[in-house]
Amino acid sequence: MPRPKKPYGDPVRVRLHRGSYRVRYYPTGLITEDRDRKDLPFKYASKEVAEVAAAVLREQLIAHRDVWCMGGIRHQVPLLDAVTRFVEHLREQRDTRMMPDGTASSRLSDANLYLFPPARSKGTTIGDLEETGLARQIIDDIGNSTKANGTPKADNTRKRARASMRLFGKWLVSEGFVASDPFGFLDLDTEDAKATKRTHARVKALESVDDDVYLDDGDGDTGIGLEDVPSLGVVSQLRDAIYAVETQTDAMVVLRSRILAPVDGWMTSQQPMFETATGLRLGETLGAHTTRIDLETLTVGVDRQLDPRAPWLLGSAPRLIPPKHNRRRRAAIWPVFAETLEKMVDIANDRYDGWLFPPTAGQVWRFKARSTEWERAMKHMELCHQQDLEQGVKGEALAALWPWRPHITRATYGSFSLAPESSGGLGWSVKAVQESMGHQSETTTLAIYRHVTSGEREKVRTTMIEWENL
Repeated sequence: MPRPKKPYGDPVRVRLHRGSYRVRYYPTGLITEDRDRKDLPFKYASKEVAEVAAAVLREQLIAHRDVWCMGGIRHQVPLLDAVTRFVEHLREQRDTRMMPDGTASSRLSDANLYLFPPARSKGTTIGDLEETGLARQIIDDIGNSTKANGTPKADNTRKRARASMRLFGKWLVSEGFVASDPFGFLDLDTEDAKATKRTHARVKALESVDDDVYLDDGDGDTGIGLEDVPSLGVVSQLRDAIYAVETQTDAMVVLRSRILAPVDGWMTSQQPMFETATGLRLGETLGAHTTRIDLETLTVGVDRQLDPRAPWLLGSAPRLIPPKHNRRRRAAIWPVFAETLEKMVDIANDRYDGWLFPPTAGQVWRFKARSTEWERAMKHMELCHQQDLEQGVKGEALAALWPWRPHITRATYGSFSLAPESSGGLGWSVKAVQESMGHQSETTTLAIYRHVTSGEREKVRTTMIEWENL
């Protein structure tokens, strides 16, 4: 079997040749073409003796390779070899759980889109990244990238791709292929872009000072507000639909082949309410255990989540991994959910060894099972909605639909927790919501979930204070 061309693999091997053992090696320590290989001028009667000689030679060649090839031959290694090794590194990071699945998938996708195409060009080496401006060209390609329909890719998508290139550049340095990061110019470009943006903003501001009328720039409200997320009433309808379908208490439609017992169906149906009232992500919800729930302080400790790539057999313990960004937190639970949660804790301790949402009816892949549960419930809600329309039901009595993605429950938590009580929210402080949701900073929380509501604007216009001598 031919040796795979990995430049920094084992440069020495023992082979049997005409009844004796020989030691074959690459003189530079760098694995190149087969024609570059040499044999020591000795024959060994046993493989054990030959391995001793091979071990000594191997140590010398690797030491030579690390010194002589640094910035020299290594700089001339085909770019395709380096990119291939980088992809192997990413997969290893993913498989050992050192890199989350989502992050690894993004990095691998970026490598396929932006690194492999130029690397496959004949004669392209690592040195070309800097010497011929290939690194700059790759970044330009990212900036000009478009979707399948021809529209430009989102800014966040391009930003993520540039971050992947920075990771590749740093990996090249750490592996000794290059002395400096060929994508290091991105840091300078970022500072230049910020300076340019500030300059443009100043020019625009100077141009507007002589306008006869005030023109709003239209960026007052961004992010997810109360009007963008489902209310608790709609979430409760999703809960009821899950229970109806999973226990088949509603004969309107049969969408499930294995009917759950009422208590199991009730616990399963509480998932959307639990996620809405705690702000937990899906993996964190499926990994929730009563040992992390404090009913006195109404908080849940988040220090782990269910591994999406591992099965969970009924009656066994699940495989858990750290939460997103490895960020531990204590999430505050909405008081409106306290009574239900207390009942859930009792049932979980009695029936499920403390796990709130264990597998039922052989659902070993909990992420997929949860998705299908919601899909069945959404279909049920559509049928109920259509039935109400046919019967002439209108207004708030009309059965709700669920057009959102499941992750919207976390957005409901953030938006309602931040919104003032006068607008129907809880009026929590930004700091409290930030810590509860596990955001790195309050800026993230505000940018995503805080809107100025119409009620707040009305309060600004009408609120009076007593001011003596005014």
